[in-house]
Formats: sequence, C-alpha cells, structure tokens
Amino acid sequence: MGSNIQQKKVGELFLDYCDKEQSYIELSYYEYKIPSYQRAYKWNVELSEILFRDLVQPKGEGYNFGFITLSSIVKDEEKLFEVIDGQQRITTIYIIMLVLYHRLYILEAGDNEKKRLKKFINNFPFYSEDSPTIPLLEYLHRNIMNENNNLEISEINPIYENFKKIDETLSELLQKMDKEKSIGKIVEFTKNILEQRIIVLSYQTPSLALDSFIALNMKGRPLDTYEIFSAICLKIIDSPKEMNDYKKKLNEIFNLYSSNSNLLGFQSFDHFLKSMIICMNYPQYVHDSDKMSDIHLKMPNHYIEETYKNPTSIMTFIDDLKIFLDQIISFIKTGKLGDLDTLFSKKQQVESIQCRLAEIEWLTYGWKNAKDDGKMLIIIRRFLYALVIKIEKEKSFIRKESFDLIYKCLTEITLTLYHHHLISVLGNDYQKLRSENLIISSAHQLKEFYS
Repeated sequence: MGSNIQQKKVGELFLDYCDKEQSYIELSYYEYKIPSYQRAYKWNVELSEILFRDLVQPKGEGYNFGFITLSSIVKDEEKLFEVIDGQQRITTIYIIMLVLYHRLYILEAGDNEKKRLKKFINNFPFYSEDSPTIPLLEYLHRNIMNENNNLEISEINPIYENFKKIDETLSELLQKMDKEKSIGKIVEFTKNILEQRIIVLSYQTPSLALDSFIALNMKGRPLDTYEIFSAICLKIIDSPKEMNDYKKKLNEIFNLYSSNSNLLGFQSFDHFLKSMIICMNYPQYVHDSDKMSDIHLKMPNHYIEETYKNPTSIMTFIDDLKIFLDQIISFIKTGKLGDLDTLFSKKQQVESIQCRLAEIEWLTYGWKNAKDDGKMLIIIRRFLYALVIKIEKEKSFIRKESFDLIYKCLTEITLTLYHHHLISVLGNDYQKLRSENLIISSAHQLKEFYS
C-alpha cells in the first residue's frame, strides 16, 4: 500500500523501538529532510513554552500532538523521510531535548543520566538544501554535544529564542531544588516526553503525502496560503525530480514577494496570488465582472486546483509567475521595461517607443512606498502590473500588430503612473481628479506637460 498510519512514542521519531526488548535501538536513527517549499522554523516562544510544560507535566492522556505527515524519500528506506507537515513540532521537541541535556551537563550529572537522553540527540536528524534555520539548530546541537559550558547565543532568531525560553522555564520548574533533585526531575521530564504518543502518517510518494497534508489543513489547521499553495502545485506536478526543481522555484517566488511586498502594494500572499492570477489573464477578466468576483471570493488555492489539471499547465503557470514578478519588480525599482525600441525597425516607431519609455522612467522615479495605499491605488497598481505582463507576453512573438499593442500599453502605463501620483496627492476628491485626468489625458508629451 502507499500509506501507513501508526501511533508512536515521541522517542520513536528519533530512534527505532524494539517491542521484544522493550527498549530503543541505539544508532538506529531517523532522518528528516525539510523541503524547500516549507517555511523556516517560526514558532514563537509562547508556543514552545506551552508545549514544553505540557510534555514534562502531562495531564490526563497527555499532549495532543495531532498528526505528523511524512513522505519516504527512498523506496524501502524506512528511516529517511521528507517532512510534509509537522516540522515546527518535531524541531521544538528536539530543541527541548537539547535544553534538558545541556542542563544535565551543567549540573554535572553522571554518565548514566546523560546517556539516557544523549542517544536520542547524538545524531543530528535534520537537513535541508536552503532552510536558514537548520544550520543554526545544527550549530546549537554541535556546541551542546561538545559539552560547551559557555553557550553564547546573541543572534535573534526563533531557534535560539526558543532555546533560551525553554531553558528559563526549566529553571522555574527546578526552582529551590538541590542538584540531585534537579537531576532526578530532568530524568523524569525526559521519560515523560519520550513516552508521549503521536500519530504518524507516512506515505510512499510525495504526491500521496501532499494529498493528506492538503486535506488535513483544509479542515482548519493553521497553515498560511503559501504553504497550501506550494503543496497543491507540487501535488499536481507529481514527478519527484520536477517536484524538487519547482519547490525551489516556488520558494524563490515567495522570497521575491516577501522582500518586495511593501513596494508591490500587496497586503498578503493571498492578495498577491489573487492579483497576479487576474493580471496574468487580464483580457479574460476585465469585461467579465462575474469571473472577477469569482476570483476575489475564492481561495486562490481552490482556483489553482480547478484550473491546472496536469503537470505541464501548473509548471507553465509557475514559470510565468516567476518571470512576470521579476519583470514587475524590476520595472517598479528602475522604471525600465527593457529595450522595446529594438524590437522595431521603422524610425518613427522607434522614436515613439523611446518617447514613452522616457516618460515612464521619469514618472516611476520616486515611486511611493505602497504600504499605505488605499483601495483605489491598489486597483490602479493591479492594472499597471497587467499592462507590464501584457508587454512581456507580446515581446515573445512580435507580429505586425505588435507596435500598436505595445505603444498603447506604454501610453496606458504612462497615464496609470500619473493617476497613481495624482490620487496620492488629491486623495478621493473626484471632481479635482476628473478635471486633472481630462487635461492630462489630452497631453501628448506627458513629461513636458507635467514638468
């Protein structure tokens, strides 16, 4: 079968357990790959503290972990998995065990007490091709396993912040205990953690694992739009090699969006995705209010599932999204749209294109940060991005009518930029806006007029 569901002890996330011997098998380690499409470790200190307290002082049936979803990386290899869902919880458990081991070292606990915990954390179980937090966790692990008494943790990031918070909470729980009692209590805490139960869903293929991941999270699990979007795209692609390539590309898209969100004017990744879907298919939506409303009302991930049914279509969508986002960001930052004048040979056409490009570059200079854009400005921005995408599409196959189409787009971009500046200054005074728009729309040399 392609899937397996098991109830395991937390200790079995890191080592095999032998039922016959009633003990864990040393050196039989599990390893976990953090895929590119997953966000870096981001739990805040409050969540980690709650998890730590619930694990070491369990009540009733103990902590409810929910599901951990894994995918086998190599066929018939039972100890090497890609983490589809559960990275935050597995990582936090590992940080907790590092805290406990470090405290045993500080308390000068005997080898027997340390060995009981050391065998679970001796092997560093995580790896990733591009996660920014895995190297930090590995650095922390290396220092603790080398029994470095002076851990200098100054960099602000979730790994170190959670380590420090859990360490402070441990100090609170051990308050007023002498050394021997503290060591005994940590041994008790360790046992409580390792005995907690967790449901593990493991799958033979990434596609099956992603199906489960999406189904679970559509029922209210707290994942953001990007994480579900990535999972849906990869599920459609299915091929392991191409999935790996497109994981990276999806991650690049998210990083581009994140580092330029204020400049672009999108309020969230959900808003970005909806807007880009509309911009990339603007001719289909501009005269169809029902279609436009449908996109706004739907989760963008539902639209992706309904629209892109095969690997080729979704890979083309991702490729185009990356190309167009790159072009839009470059345009906003520089005001340049590439060497459009070189696409044409007639002198009059070249001069007309050059004139518009000069006006656009001039108007884009000092582009207002989009953080405080109102609804009207956001709509204008979306139209602007749709025009940039339309030009980019036309550049790929120049036709007889390409000059008229590109020149019209450039003229509309020029006016759109002006309108954006105008609304920024005049706000929602529609009478003034209409008056100014009528004057400016009749001006041919916009730069000279506006100066």
